[in-house]
Amino acid sequence: MKIKKVFALTSLVVLLALGVLAAVFLRDEPLSPETERALHYQVPPVPPEENAFIALAGLDAPAGSDFIRVGEERVRQFAQGIAPPPVEVSLTFHKARHDLKFCTNQPATNCLEEIRAEANNIRQELEENRELMERYLKITSLPVYSNIPTGYAYAVDYRLVADVSRLLNARALLDIQEGRIAEGLAGMAKNQ
Repeated sequence: MKIKKVFALTSLVVLLALGVLAAVFLRDEPLSPETERALHYQVPPVPPEENAFIALAGLDAPAGSDFIRVGEERVRQFAQGIAPPPVEVSLTFHKARHDLKFCTNQPATNCLEEIRAEANNIRQELEENRELMERYLKITSLPVYSNIPTGYAYAVDYRLVADVSRLLNARALLDIQEGRIAEGLAGMAKNQ
């Protein structure tokens, strides 16, 4: 019986000590102002004219329009749960009279020879897609790519982006093959 009383008293003391320690160490301390700011950190807003994601959302805006404003409007509508209206006359990628087939083999037989063989068609596509390429190059020069939540990615036609990028790379490789090495390398650097 004495052992039970000692055990019960020891258990009570241990539980009481644990309770006191928990009360002392588990209470919340007030957060420092720096910690409070870190917990509620908001990404500084990026002006649309500096945000490549916003510009990409408007890449296919009608010819001659302010494509960054179109992208901004598309993202704003998505944020409000409004489906953007279909673009009546969107800027599309114009392909040459026949589909260019360069650098598509896996592994490529000789990509540079394929580009050289398609030089005239590449130049034709460059001319027909001038506004898209100018927009794309402006986008690649913007200082920030701030993708708001990933759900907004619907607004960007990444196939269009890939077509323009591929054509610009072909132009750069064509420039290099024709001895305009500085222009070709500069073109590759811009197409990042």
